[in-house]
Amino acid sequence: MESVLILSMVMFLLSGPILVKGQGPVYLFGDNVTLPCVSATMSGNEVFEWMDQGETVTIYSVRSPNYTEKTYGGLNNDKYDNFDIDNNYPNDVNLLINLLEVNDAGMYSCNFIHQETPGSMNVKVEDPPMCELKSICNETNTGVKLICACTDANPAEGLAYSFFNDGELLSRRDINYFETAIEMGQEYTFGCRGCNDVNYGSASYVTEAVKCPENSGFVVWLIVVIIVAVVCAVVPVLLYVFATKVRSN
Repeated sequence: MESVLILSMVMFLLSGPILVKGQGPVYLFGDNVTLPCVSATMSGNEVFEWMDQGETVTIYSVRSPNYTEKTYGGLNNDKYDNFDIDNNYPNDVNLLINLLEVNDAGMYSCNFIHQETPGSMNVKVEDPPMCELKSICNETNTGVKLICACTDANPAEGLAYSFFNDGELLSRRDINYFETAIEMGQEYTFGCRGCNDVNYGSASYVTEAVKCPENSGFVVWLIVVIIVAVVCAVVPVLLYVFATKVRSN
């Protein structure tokens, strides 16, 4: 499933010797992401720390080119299993997020251990919806109602739904169903796609072969209607002929 990561950077005027720069702004789910932390002084006496502010966890502490410690909090939380450090101490110590996942969203900060104001980056992960197409034939099997049921969208509000027949767009709307006419016994390949403006790609596009069977009950009903119509048309004529004949006698 494809997802998009929007990386927005909040820069602070720092009293300490740290400068944080963003690589962003847009990443895809599964990408390898680098959050850079660059020292302004490049002093060999500093200690870099990378923190997850939302979880209040120090993930890494770096004291030298050969000393990179993944802390107790970093080691004992599955969230950080795909995290790593690019250690270029004392120039820069960059946080790596490998094969980006949805739960990697959060506010991350890089600072020196004695610095009061860190530089921070807000990492936000957004997902396109995953959709399922359902079809319901009408009573006469001459039309079908298509329902595009989408889940796991983030954000879930404001979804737009597109419906297709053999790849050709039928309709794009903000409600998740669409009705269209068909021929009985013919097979159609309908498709639908849900979009929350994060991704309009193939991850949210699904198809279904639809065939509404020929309705024998409908045929019988139609024959009955025709017979009744014929009877209703013929009987008055016969009665008139009979009545005329009686009078003549």
